[in-house]
Amino acid sequence: MLCVLTTSKRIGAAVRTSRSRLRLAALLLLPMGAHAAFAGPGFWTSNGPDGGTVLTVAFDPIDPQTLYAGADNGGVFKSTDGATSWHSANTGLTNFVVRAIAIDPAEPDTLYIGTNGGVFKSTDGAATWRAANTGLAGLAVRALVMDPTSPQTLYAGVSGSGGGVFRSTDGAAHWTAANAGLSSSSVQALAINPALPQTLYAGTINSVFKSTNGGTSWNPAGRGIGDPNVLALAIDPKSPNNLFAGTTSGVFNSVDSAAGWGPVGAGITAGADVGAISIDPTHPQNIYVGTSAAGAFKSTNHGGTWAPINDGLGSTSVHGFALQTSNPATIYAATTAGIFKSTSGAALWSPVNQGLAVSDVRALALDPQQPETIYAGEHDTGVGVFKSTNGGTTWGAAGNGLTNTVIQSLTIDPDDPQTLYVAPASAGIFKSTDGTASWKPANAGLTTSNVLTIVVDPVDTAVLYVGTAGGGIFKSTNHAASWTPANAGFTSTGASTLAIDPGSPQTIYAGTDGGGVFKSTNAAASWVTANMGLTNRRIFALAVDPLDSETVYAGTFGGGVFKSADGAASWQPSSTGLNSTNIVPLVIALADARTVYAGTFDRGVFKSTDRGAHWIPFNTGLSSTDVEALAVDPRKATTAYAGTNGGGVFRIDAGCGGDCMGDGAVTIDDLLKMVNIALGSLPASDCIAGDANHDGEITINEILAAVNNALSGCPLAG
Repeated sequence: MLCVLTTSKRIGAAVRTSRSRLRLAALLLLPMGAHAAFAGPGFWTSNGPDGGTVLTVAFDPIDPQTLYAGADNGGVFKSTDGATSWHSANTGLTNFVVRAIAIDPAEPDTLYIGTNGGVFKSTDGAATWRAANTGLAGLAVRALVMDPTSPQTLYAGVSGSGGGVFRSTDGAAHWTAANAGLSSSSVQALAINPALPQTLYAGTINSVFKSTNGGTSWNPAGRGIGDPNVLALAIDPKSPNNLFAGTTSGVFNSVDSAAGWGPVGAGITAGADVGAISIDPTHPQNIYVGTSAAGAFKSTNHGGTWAPINDGLGSTSVHGFALQTSNPATIYAATTAGIFKSTSGAALWSPVNQGLAVSDVRALALDPQQPETIYAGEHDTGVGVFKSTNGGTTWGAAGNGLTNTVIQSLTIDPDDPQTLYVAPASAGIFKSTDGTASWKPANAGLTTSNVLTIVVDPVDTAVLYVGTAGGGIFKSTNHAASWTPANAGFTSTGASTLAIDPGSPQTIYAGTDGGGVFKSTNAAASWVTANMGLTNRRIFALAVDPLDSETVYAGTFGGGVFKSADGAASWQPSSTGLNSTNIVPLVIALADARTVYAGTFDRGVFKSTDRGAHWIPFNTGLSSTDVEALAVDPRKATTAYAGTNGGGVFRIDAGCGGDCMGDGAVTIDDLLKMVNIALGSLPASDCIAGDANHDGEITINEILAAVNNALSGCPLAG
């Protein structure tokens, strides 16, 4: 039976908080053994929820248990256990939108990825990456193919300005344009003939082109394709004259090396964009296609007919497939809800997303009474709302009853945390009164369904306000049972953000996309403009100092942060230290109003500890720099959460590691509590501040770091 250590008089006498005795305590703890390396306070750690948009997936050609996934703004993830679990593999990457993966068949630790920031190369199985863009005129790489007989030869399909096809013959050390005869600068797909690798096909926004000399010259090869916008190409590995093209109007087939094409889409939902095609390497009559809105389809007769294969597939948007060469019945699908796996030739799918946190989180809310309970509203997994009761260590789906799972805003009733409100895109307002176990619409009186933001009066929680796109502002005085317009003096049709003065809830601020700031001092009965000094009027974020009603912050898109010291009568720039002008969320810490966090569209998080006078980048460990939501623990200004586009939720504890009590110091009581957690006598939730990497365990490294903080006086507390 495990014993719980206590602070009895005898123990207290032996381990009083002198430096020498704390060092001795650290030495006595060493035999416990270490697990994971200590991340340390001041580092963002990925917290899930698992899933999100994955654009491509690929197998190691030698070890089928090893896979790589390319995420939309989440970078590269790697699995070494057949997708049972994933881990981020982004060291060295500077762009995290990964659209293509090419792996050397002879040296599979050498791989290449195509991103929105060019080509990156790894020679150590994705442990590290380096840019490989010399000679590339454009950086939006949509496709990569490798010569199977000469893996040093690669072709990149680049879209947009400076686009086309580029060729490297030295393993991506250098690239040269290979565009002669190619009339389009937007290449979206590439395919190479495995038997005659000098023969290539390029899918562009202007149909298909063909080269028979390794890209030196190209000729049009799209006769018969009814839709010139070609998104995907695939070659039958056993009969390379047989090709398939996915377009915005379905699937087309050529049986004569692209001399002519014909439609073969019987059974595929009409109007579905086909952006992914994969052919079974062993039984090429089996073909799989992924669509943008209708899920996946399979043909077992060379494309003659198609049938949906969506049983268990948690997304209708499928971006790519990977078929296991040694066992093609094992298939992985890359979707907007993550990776799904089938071992039955796509008859049934199951999610395999553990550790693959790449969702697009646009809204966050913390339970004000139990801040370890977090709600995340996201855009792409098909769930809508996720809930965590342990600070983001684990998450559960919490979207039951939502008719749309693209979440734009989320808020919580501060008096009754079981009551939440959410704004799904174009679906109005939904309300939960049971802690998100279920949701019901709450739209009576709303004349527009596109709600962008929701706020609750902190004093009278029956009062709510919503900002909409197209309908202005609405108010409810009965917990969202009904709504009435509140637009007197509000001359904009849309309100992108709202903020209530917590010290005087009759005062409300509304931010608009182009019209600047409006202010009401009578609970939205009337509004006046409040733009003096604002040089940018695209307002995406507003925050009012909880201790000083005259201090208001405005985050703009294109102009940085502005601050008012007179209740928005005038504004001054407040962006010193910001290297981004695109501010999406702004949050003031309730525990210390000097501390303000700003999330940006392109440069991650910035933090100010002097009420916005100066800002510092605050991004260590943050893999996604598109930050769409922020929340701060009301008890501790140094514990924050960031909702990102492509990385899910991140958490940071920038205070003192091991400060279990949250009092700004690590004491012997804190250390003993951590020891008991490590021994299994207490749950890890008893010391969130000691569990630095939020894995639900306290390790020896975390305890030693806490001892060091105790000895040094906890310099990071604040």
